[in-house]
Amino acid sequence: MRAIYSRANELCDKGSNTREVLTSLGGLLTYYQVHGPLSEALVLAERIFTLAEKSGDRTLITAAHRRLGWCRFSLGEMRSGHDHLARALELYEPTRARAYIDLINADPGVVGLINLAWVEWFIGDLERAAECAVRARRSARELGHPLSLAYTLSMSAAVSQGFEDTDATLEFARETIELASKNAFAYWLAWATILQGWAIARKGQPGLGLETMLKGLRAYEDTGAQVFKPHALTLIADVHRSIGQYREGLAFLDEAKACAERGEIRFYDAEILRVKAELLIGIDDPDNARRCYEKALEIASAQGAESLRLRAEESRKKTIG
Repeated sequence: MRAIYSRANELCDKGSNTREVLTSLGGLLTYYQVHGPLSEALVLAERIFTLAEKSGDRTLITAAHRRLGWCRFSLGEMRSGHDHLARALELYEPTRARAYIDLINADPGVVGLINLAWVEWFIGDLERAAECAVRARRSARELGHPLSLAYTLSMSAAVSQGFEDTDATLEFARETIELASKNAFAYWLAWATILQGWAIARKGQPGLGLETMLKGLRAYEDTGAQVFKPHALTLIADVHRSIGQYREGLAFLDEAKACAERGEIRFYDAEILRVKAELLIGIDDPDNARRCYEKALEIASAQGAESLRLRAEESRKKTIG
């Protein structure tokens, strides 16, 4: 990674073409965005954004807004992330889709829309979240770029999981798995398998669901990725909670918390604490459960994660009054 970063600096010093520099920095950003730590990703995203703005190239600026928005969301900066993603979509020019793909191997209009759908769910604008997800899938299918479509379908499964819509989660996960298997998209195959397992568990087969989720988790770990791992581990912990395996669930949450801290992955912190509180209730530890709920509410409020705040509030009322 240092070699790539040094090469990018060298290109800057030599006054190289901005696109060449941003291609080098963009590859490094993708690595840190997926593997962490996210503070390294943020430094790169901000540098890319500055260089793009200086260039005055609308294509570069659009892509830079999208990347910076996704990075800030992942750090738990919901509003800032939302604003950058929204700006990317304002600047996006559909007629230049192929230029974006040639530049970053993704279309920021399609990817930005599904990113925004998830962020809208987190901040509590559920109608807007659903609308963005529908538009993203329609645009991805029309574009016909397999990687952008796999990204959109897998994240549609994640949005549906947030809504706790098991049928839609299962549908989009299965479609992703089929597409990713054909195109050797190991990352999206793994993430979709985790979400498929969650849906299977929710539909009344927790044993098979956990088996599928753990298979997906192992495949996800094999890619070296971290950014969705705290989320995945929390979903697994919650399935254990649903079948009364409270201590097993707490062990997965310990791993989720450690992973989030290592990678500086903050968008799911409040949910980790909420699920932990419910598991603590299961082992008759209401005092620590209450503290977890209070911290979950504090974090969700500070981040602007309204859906997670409401979920924690409802859970607290049901379990401890």
